[in-house]
Amino acid sequence: MTGSEGRFALLACALIMALAVPARAQALELRVRNDFANSLDTAVVYFDDSSGVWRTRGWYVVGPKSSKTFTFSTSSPEIYLHSQLAGPNRTLWGRGDVTRMVISKSFSYFDGEDCPAGPDRRKVKFSKYTAKQNVLNYRPVKAVAPLPDAGENSFTAAQAELLKLINAERRKAGIDAVVLNGTVSDAAKRRVLELPKRMEHTRPNGEKYSTVFAEFNLKPAASAENLARTTGPLEVSRFNELFMNSSGHRKNRLNPEYTTVGIALYSAGGNNYCIELFTGPGERKKTGSDHLALVSANIVNLVNNERKRSGLKPLATSGALHRAALTRAGELVRKPDINTRPDGRKFETVLGDNGLVYAYSWSSGSVFDSDDALEMYRKFSSDAGYRKQILTKEISAIGAGVFQHGNQYICVQILCAAEAPEKSLEESWKELEQSIQDLRDLFK
Repeated sequence: MTGSEGRFALLACALIMALAVPARAQALELRVRNDFANSLDTAVVYFDDSSGVWRTRGWYVVGPKSSKTFTFSTSSPEIYLHSQLAGPNRTLWGRGDVTRMVISKSFSYFDGEDCPAGPDRRKVKFSKYTAKQNVLNYRPVKAVAPLPDAGENSFTAAQAELLKLINAERRKAGIDAVVLNGTVSDAAKRRVLELPKRMEHTRPNGEKYSTVFAEFNLKPAASAENLARTTGPLEVSRFNELFMNSSGHRKNRLNPEYTTVGIALYSAGGNNYCIELFTGPGERKKTGSDHLALVSANIVNLVNNERKRSGLKPLATSGALHRAALTRAGELVRKPDINTRPDGRKFETVLGDNGLVYAYSWSSGSVFDSDDALEMYRKFSSDAGYRKQILTKEISAIGAGVFQHGNQYICVQILCAAEAPEKSLEESWKELEQSIQDLRDLFK
């Protein structure tokens, strides 16, 4: 991975998490609650302050129907967890934010090392969590409780009518229709029955609305919840009006990232309640250009999150910038040179080809074995030159593109600015030395 001054590197090895070294050590408490009748075993990936490297370690065991607190000396609030329930029918938890090798016995190793040899050696998925005030409360759940009965309230016709109204609004905005999903609707039904107790996106037990998905073995990568209440006769058009007149609810309905919806309605105590649960692709990924466009968008979001943490303005993006980066990603298949296009022109000419004009541009690219946006961003961020560019205040726009070539994914990012960033004295001196050398070569 390089900038315009460097070379284009092919990455054939497994990706290693490369995060900025946190500033100072703190004690992070992981409080694990096990509600099951079998032991719960958890493996952890955390930043080990004593070594200055990310460490994978297991197993942290919590007995049946009990809780236990584990303490880690780490200055990073981020921690990655994989859990499994003991017993003949192994239940696993882990979204796949990162993957690591584990064995069935106790183990420990640092990034850059191999997992120790041992029984049942395998690759597993870990989920990312962020501790708040150095504490992370962790309680895996699965669908064990029966779905509550809504009694005599049957809203199949109203559900179908509301789906038509949602998709009519999406068509007006030029967005693909969402598909009604039965399991997501079951989750919505459970939520709508909770609204008379607590008319919020927080559930009566104090948990976030999104915890309902795990109760139905759903793991959406993205989700949103719309809820509303009316009085008098049940009128679907009234709910549609309420949602479309609210900026937040309207944004959820017209978000192209959501492909599936669950709808539930309920009447009780003279009130009518409605829930719309929108979800995006989870473990079963979308394929093709739509999915890779979403991966590209997630990379842009990760860059802007990093800038926000550094007190910088987010970078703008556009369809034209995305197309420019995607074009360069495809061109790297034919000519793996980040600075020069297959026809011999400089890389920045792709901006002009897409009707874009910037005073300064910088490009970075690499090849990956998976389409995981987080892993891509981490590898890019391990390069000091890349981090310097994305955290340069003069940079104002970004384009990201991911191109699939066989079983590999080529990602290119193009950073742009209306004015060239100020150069350091060292950079200016190096340019002067290069210019002098070029003149000497010219008159040899």
